[in-house]
Amino acid sequence: MIWLLLLCLQTVECEPLRVTPCIECNWSSQLNSTIEGLLSWQYKVKEAIVITMPGKSDIFIDIRNQVPHIKIIPGLKTMTLLDRFDSIEGWGKIAQEVQGDVFYLDNEVALRKVVMGEETINPDTLRIALAQLPVATYLWHPSSYWFINGAAGVQNLMEVCAIAEEVLSVKFIDQEFCGRDILKRNIQASLEVIADQPTITKMYFYNRRAWWLYDEFDLALSRVKNYRGCTTEVIIYPGAADWIEASKVLSNKLNPPCSLIGSMYE
Repeated sequence: MIWLLLLCLQTVECEPLRVTPCIECNWSSQLNSTIEGLLSWQYKVKEAIVITMPGKSDIFIDIRNQVPHIKIIPGLKTMTLLDRFDSIEGWGKIAQEVQGDVFYLDNEVALRKVVMGEETINPDTLRIALAQLPVATYLWHPSSYWFINGAAGVQNLMEVCAIAEEVLSVKFIDQEFCGRDILKRNIQASLEVIADQPTITKMYFYNRRAWWLYDEFDLALSRVKNYRGCTTEVIIYPGAADWIEASKVLSNKLNPPCSLIGSMYE
């Protein structure tokens, strides 16, 4: 299966595949395993995303020192700082956590009530709140996949994304669960209507200790390309439980010349 994917990527219509691994590191006890997994990706990818909780930004110093050949893109779980998604105070605190020219905003849980229709945002207040963020490119993770309840949930999510697109320089992240749910594709299509820049697929691997047996990585990439056309940018999230093993297996599937060409975020 992988040779078919590589053959497609080498045609004139397709750019080389650029893969970015992603991991959460919320506690100091997770630091060593995070670094061990990232070391498997060295010389295979140009960048990796590490997401953490507020007040934990010191971990990025340690990670960059131990993994010098990968650009670490920092990320933040915003849920603990936002009692409401349009909170001016909360986004002010988030602004203090932002570092670098590219920053990943994990709003998945923070958007839950909005997506479910339990919280109504004030568009003008949200504009003011987001305007506090420093100038940067924000990787905006809006797909509250588990919480979306039909078309109304998608509409609520898109209203927030439209404001983010208006105020910030954003690249939207949509989620791929190996093509299991057509609703997710509708979210991706809606995001592309709003966004000035192409959306980036984030692939999840939740079949613990089974995905490499069934070559799910290759199959998932093929499915993404089948309905998205010539996809060149993919974030992969193996999850923390199998992070070290997954990093060894999945990084070995990458062709370095393909994964190292260019940057996803420049």
